[in-house]
Amino acid sequence: EQLVALLGDLLVTQKAPDNKDLEQNYNQNVSDAIALFPTLQFGLDVNVRFRNITDFEFTKELTVFDLFNIRLVHGWLVDPDCEEFYNDVGDLSYNEVVEKLVYLSEHQNDESKDLTQEKNISLFMNSSASQLTAYGLEQLQNDIGESEFAVFFRNNHFSVLHKHEGTLYLLVTDQGYLYQQKIMWELFDSVDGDSQFVGADFKLYNPEDATPEGIVASNEMMADSQLAVQLQKEEEEAQLRAQEEQRLAQEKADHEMAMKLQQELDGQEGEPNVPAARPAQVPNVAAKPAPGVGSGSSQPTTLEELYTAHQQGAQLTPEQTQQLNAFLSQGNANGDCQVM
Repeated sequence: EQLVALLGDLLVTQKAPDNKDLEQNYNQNVSDAIALFPTLQFGLDVNVRFRNITDFEFTKELTVFDLFNIRLVHGWLVDPDCEEFYNDVGDLSYNEVVEKLVYLSEHQNDESKDLTQEKNISLFMNSSASQLTAYGLEQLQNDIGESEFAVFFRNNHFSVLHKHEGTLYLLVTDQGYLYQQKIMWELFDSVDGDSQFVGADFKLYNPEDATPEGIVASNEMMADSQLAVQLQKEEEEAQLRAQEEQRLAQEKADHEMAMKLQQELDGQEGEPNVPAARPAQVPNVAAKPAPGVGSGSSQPTTLEELYTAHQQGAQLTPEQTQQLNAFLSQGNANGDCQVM
């Protein structure tokens, strides 16, 4: 985090180009780079191509290197003298090569498919599993300038690459060498990785020159690392035990609750049946007909009796209603008063 903060401070203090068009592009690149800074401590996604040491698929992540004028390089190159590999790998990126290998694995038993390219790609990848080829190392040696510092990408790791007096070196960052003050650079002249170390003065390191303090400190650091791993393991085991105890306690509580409910159900089944209470009988009371109307009373015969019965709310027959309406219409020229 401290290193990322220093890079951010350096970036914002750099002078922008004088040209307005270049300045606008520069400011955009700075903005993109600053947005990427929080992720730098977790690494960057890069996609190599296999033709030259600076051949990467362009992404906005690469602008960080351009802004600091530092080259990002790799040595995973296909030798042009090997025409089959060179033509079949071609300008493919690593991600595209992976797609070809997946296709090969899915159709390798299909005789109707021409898988020559995919098979050659597979051979190349297997022969360069270390992500460094002899041709790639040769190109790095020829292309890196004297006293130049570059960022070297290999096996998903970034290293500082430096050329001193015609020889390539990689900065040693392994914590195992943290207290070995006479080790600073690793000689980078072999694909196989037979490491030789030099100090800050680029003089070859002699293991017999290791200081007792450095050896003790390294051993202490290894012991601390082992202790940290052991403590982490014990903490994880304690968490697992706590989870198991909680699970068993919950199962016990669930079992006890189930037993209690079962006992309550068994007790209810053993009780004698009690007949349910019957609702009180309510006598039916028939509605009485209105006075003067109905089968149990005398029917009105005159128009006055019909009108009186209607006023009292009696239900008239259709014939009685027609007679009463005719009578009322005689006393009302407009015929507005009628019995509905």
